[in-house]
Amino acid sequence: MRLADYEQLGGVGGSLRNRANEVFRTPSPAQRVTMRRVMLRMVSIEGGELARRRVPRAELEYGDPAENTRIAEVLRRLTGARLLVEGSEGGHPYVEPAHDELVRGWSRLLRWSRKAQEEIYLRRLLTPAALDWSQRGGGLWHANPRLTLLKRVAETGETRNRKTTLPNETSCRK
Repeated sequence: MRLADYEQLGGVGGSLRNRANEVFRTPSPAQRVTMRRVMLRMVSIEGGELARRRVPRAELEYGDPAENTRIAEVLRRLTGARLLVEGSEGGHPYVEPAHDELVRGWSRLLRWSRKAQEEIYLRRLLTPAALDWSQRGGGLWHANPRLTLLKRVAETGETRNRKTTLPNETSCRK
């Protein structure tokens, strides 16, 4: 590729944005909803700005087999387009955006992120807390100040179909 061709494509950012738009246009409407869900899990807010986030594959497992099939297809398409990369750390598989420019420059993801800003922020607080709760066998959450936030997130559709559910109020009183 010549430099002029590269610049015409918009450099790395333009190339990633074009490819992301191309991949987004082709799946079914249900897969587009799933792609939005997957991509929103791959961003966080760091210092007031959007940043890419490494997502353990276990976070992308839901109780709905049809959704898991769509997630697998979306991940296959996005990794095939080199928009996401897969890896493993400590025996735990993960997936993450291939480049910061995808997160900062894809207008569709930026729109989704603005609309889901509170959800992204809450997930940043609650995901490590839920993991810690799970690893310690639950219990003693009734006094945790994050419980109100946890209840709010648990009531949204995002967590309703997850295979690994967040603790409910009853289990928090163990």
